[in-house]
Amino acid sequence: MKLDYIKIKNFKGCVEFEMHPQAGETTVYGKNRAGKSTIADAFYWVLFGKNQSGSTDFGIKNYLRKDLNRRDHFVEVMFDGAHKFTKIYKESWIRKKGELEEV
Repeated sequence: MKLDYIKIKNFKGCVEFEMHPQAGETTVYGKNRAGKSTIADAFYWVLFGKNQSGSTDFGIKNYLRKDLNRRDHFVEVMFDGAHKFTKIYKESWIRKKGELEEV
């Protein structure tokens, strides 16, 4: 299967990212803390519900922009122009009667 694209929004340290690999292999490289593992974790999360280490219990919330954590966390991949997988993590926030903070 050929990866056409991966789109990431508000996932771990990534605010928004989109990659459209060219024909053949795609290599992701960069300095430490550049987001390489975030891309891999997003890819595994949308397909398997786990991170690249196989853990289902890992933080997907944005740790760089905590103001975005009440928004949806979104990953989408497309293979062979026909097989699209999308996963969205949504939270429902409510303010209990008499409380100042939403939970």
